Amino acid sequence: GRPILFRRGNDTGEVATSEIRDIVAPHPIPVVIGLTGVRSLTSHTVGLVRAARERHPARYETIFSQIDELALAGADALRRGDAAELGELMNVNQGLLGALQVSSPELEALVGIARRAGALGAKLTGGGGGGAMIAVAEPGAAESVGSAMRQAGFGTYLTEIR
Repeated sequence: GRPILFRRGNDTGEVATSEIRDIVAPHPIPVVIGLTGVRSLTSHTVGLVRAARERHPARYETIFSQIDELALAGADALRRGDAAELGELMNVNQGLLGALQVSSPELEALVGIARRAGALGAKLTGGGGGGAMIAVAEPGAAESVGSAMRQAGFGTYLTEIR
């Protein structure tokens, strides 16, 4: 029921142990969750990324490092209540997730719809391959973002980060 920053420990020593930190936003930030209706197994997309990483470790480590930096910057933007910065970071992150090949045509469509309808930022969530995406918006704009998604035939949930 509250936002957290979770970083799983790994074998490389970058994060020695798992880390969980509360994130307290100074005011609510509207969020729209878009559902593609496409089911995808996280284990499948993780396996594909793992195989690509084994073939080109330096290339993928660079992308993972950039995603980690964006996530940390996003947590800071959330703590400051800077929805515009959070949205921009989400947009950049979506590009990197696309580079990892975990997005899908349906997710890309939803992200595009959200951005054109006024979302500050939008990206896939979860393991990728289908499933869901999230968008942040200014207060009062979330409903129009959700409406645009529903008009395109996708399911939505409106909520907020508090």
